[in-house]
Amino acid sequence: MGGNYWYPDGCGVDERQRECAAVGDAVASLLDASAFAHRRKILIGFSQGGYLSYRLVKVHPTLFNAAILLSPSFMGEEQAALDSTTRFFLAYGAQDRTIPLPDQQTAHQVLERAGHLTYREYSGMAHAICDEEIADIRHFLRAI
Repeated sequence: MGGNYWYPDGCGVDERQRECAAVGDAVASLLDASAFAHRRKILIGFSQGGYLSYRLVKVHPTLFNAAILLSPSFMGEEQAALDSTTRFFLAYGAQDRTIPLPDQQTAHQVLERAGHLTYREYSGMAHAICDEEIADIRHFLRAI
């Protein structure tokens, strides 16, 4: 998959999950090496990268210590169950019109059911990243 995305816009849930699995398996195989055995492994992704980070934890539930998901779409994950001790930081802009509100709510619900969730919403922010969010991420990382 070339360009600035992990899966094509407008693709179906199955295709999106397949594309994420291909990337995720490559990343997980690198991180599963003995050189990384005693290191913290933390994912961070914005938009499609946030969804990719979630899928990595879903498929490899014991590999990652934390995942920072910034404005991900969770379309098609409404019934998802996540069995992982990974800590999650999930954030959206209150003015995000790129990710539909139902997808945002699904992400919040799926990760809240899994436990270990820190959730933030930033007023006035669209599908972007702001300074306040970066400060909150720093605080989250210091706490884990």
